[in-house]
Amino acid sequence: MYKLIYTAVFLLAALGASAQNMPERSEVRRGNRQYNKGNYEKSIERYERALEAAPESFEATYNLGNALYKAERFDKAEQTMRKAAADSLRADGERAEAFYNLGNAQFKQQKYKEALESYKQSLRLNPADQQAKYNYAYTKRLLDQQKNNQDQNQDQNKD
Repeated sequence: MYKLIYTAVFLLAALGASAQNMPERSEVRRGNRQYNKGNYEKSIERYERALEAAPESFEATYNLGNALYKAERFDKAEQTMRKAAADSLRADGERAEAFYNLGNAQFKQQKYKEALESYKQSLRLNPADQQAKYNYAYTKRLLDQQKNNQDQNQDQNKD
């Protein structure tokens, strides 16, 4: 009986210690709840608190980037997603999603060349991503159209 009690006390202590080692988890969860409710500014606050506790947290960084994007703070979303995408310790799938979202933030700022490169990076990490393929093709077509329009304007100016 005493062994069972000691084991239970030990497990509770171990769980408490692991929770203290990851204080950002509760803030990320709170941020996720706010995000799912559409309260993007509140979720941003929660993710930023999580990053204060654990600046290396990929999940908090990635989720912060998504919340910033939803809040239409595209320049800050770009910076945050760039950091998430650069985390080489993450799985290819996670980094592919970060590059994809980085491309979306760049696209919203009309940084089409940068967005194209981000979509390309995403596809290198996850070649099967149909949405990344579509965004890559769409952005490439847009850039080609811009280049053609510039070439036509230059030709007209020469005449």
